[in-house]
Amino acid sequence: MDDIRDIKLSSDGEYALVSSRDKSGEYPLYRIVYFHLRTGGIKYGFYHDDIISSVALSADGRYAISGSDDTKARLWDLKTGELKFTWPHFSKVAKVLLSPDGQYAMTNSASEGIYIWDTDTGKQIRRLNKIRATVASAEFSANSEQIATGYSREEIILWDIKSGAKLMTWKPKRRYIWQSSLANVTTLAFKDKNTLISETSRGIMQFWAIPEK
Repeated sequence: MDDIRDIKLSSDGEYALVSSRDKSGEYPLYRIVYFHLRTGGIKYGFYHDDIISSVALSADGRYAISGSDDTKARLWDLKTGELKFTWPHFSKVAKVLLSPDGQYAMTNSASEGIYIWDTDTGKQIRRLNKIRATVASAEFSANSEQIATGYSREEIILWDIKSGAKLMTWKPKRRYIWQSSLANVTTLAFKDKNTLISETSRGIMQFWAIPEK
């Protein structure tokens, strides 16, 4: 596969979702391949009109989501292989994510901020504070009630999905105080319901205490 941009593995370890660009033809073909890891057999191929920058799978195995430079995010049904919803944006979709229970989809473009969508109806549930910044990393909590977002401006925000409230804001530390450029929050993960883990482009991992409700 040429120009691979993102890879996700299914929660059962059976399948992989890979976004790439096929350069073999007269025109580049921007595609996502969903294939079985043990046999290599391709189950589905999904497409966009431009570079596919981000893909994700729901832990329950129902859905795949993709975000592209063609300004669209698309939700795919993994039982049928059909396109379920297309969510248009005004600029490139930089990051997409699905909640563990498959109920919510997150999409982000730098000019619009973060959207939360209902995967059953396709309707927008929330626009989180209208922050116009590209999300570098994001993670839903195990119960799908919260989402943590990390930014290139050295910031982490924890949100409540249903209310849209900003629960916590954290500033990762720098390795050296004299460093002028901001650290990009490259990775986020919930250790459990009380702890969030982050890692930055400075190579620093930190643990953050999540307040009790």
